[in-house]
Amino acid sequence: MRKILLAVFLITAIFVSATDYFFGLGFQGLVNVNHTDGEWRISIVPVTSLSSGGVESGGFVFNVLRDRGFALVSRLSLKPVTHVHTFHCEAIDVNAKTLEVFVADGTHGLKIYKFYGPRLYKLVQTLPVKGWVNSLAYHENSILAGTEVDGLFLFKRGPEGFEEIQRLFPSGIDRVEAGITVRAIAASGERFFVAAGSEGALVLEFSDGLLRVTGKLTTNYALDVAVGDKYIAVVEPQEKAVSFFDVLDLKPVASLYFDVSPVQAVIAKDWEDGKDYLLCRFNDSVSIIEMGAFQEIFSMKGAFFGIVKPVYGID
Repeated sequence: MRKILLAVFLITAIFVSATDYFFGLGFQGLVNVNHTDGEWRISIVPVTSLSSGGVESGGFVFNVLRDRGFALVSRLSLKPVTHVHTFHCEAIDVNAKTLEVFVADGTHGLKIYKFYGPRLYKLVQTLPVKGWVNSLAYHENSILAGTEVDGLFLFKRGPEGFEEIQRLFPSGIDRVEAGITVRAIAASGERFFVAAGSEGALVLEFSDGLLRVTGKLTTNYALDVAVGDKYIAVVEPQEKAVSFFDVLDLKPVASLYFDVSPVQAVIAKDWEDGKDYLLCRFNDSVSIIEMGAFQEIFSMKGAFFGIVKPVYGID
């Protein structure tokens, strides 16, 4: 079992697990880890390319396949249903109410698909973005997209679809120092959280319809950020840690320290047993950690490329 050390600032929470978890195992496929009646069952869903992360919503997994776009996989049958070709799908998010799918598509900008059924979909909008789009988060009719070196782009829904309304940390010949490298984005309430590498984990809040940087969760190198009902998780690989912050007041809650550096984290909820779990990816394995006890309950070796994030809420 992986060595885990816990540094606690405040413990008042009860955290959670899901019945099914999904991990991208590259060309070997999409791995399903099922936990039922105390037993772990593992199966692999063959996909057409490099299975990475993605999102799970409405009984389907939207699995990122990088240069092959993304695949729609049925959670019930564990079989691919639809394959959508894009230029280079780096990240994906879903509006769970309308089944709009948002794709960070490298140099091809931000693509928006509308699904009418598992096999019936339409590309409804392509939003140009400067640079290589590698991350995004959708929340309440707003999309925040991140790039490798060209900063952040905020889009809002208007009468004719989404439109760009703001750029943050733009780079250019005369503003080289202004650019940031975005690693991941998450959203909760009126806030977006950005893992910005050496710039730490940024907190952005709306003011008069635009986003403003109002602080940092941490100044440590931030590789990933995830949001749950009560906590924000920030991956700090140089510290070999995942740190947690209260989702409301943003105060530090606890830090989990590992013997190797984490590279990705997802907070998953199981509505049946009422528990939260931290899904954590390392360079050579993945772990499932019960957050109430901060105890690893499952681990699996492998060169994983991503974790599928469950999307429960309806925006």
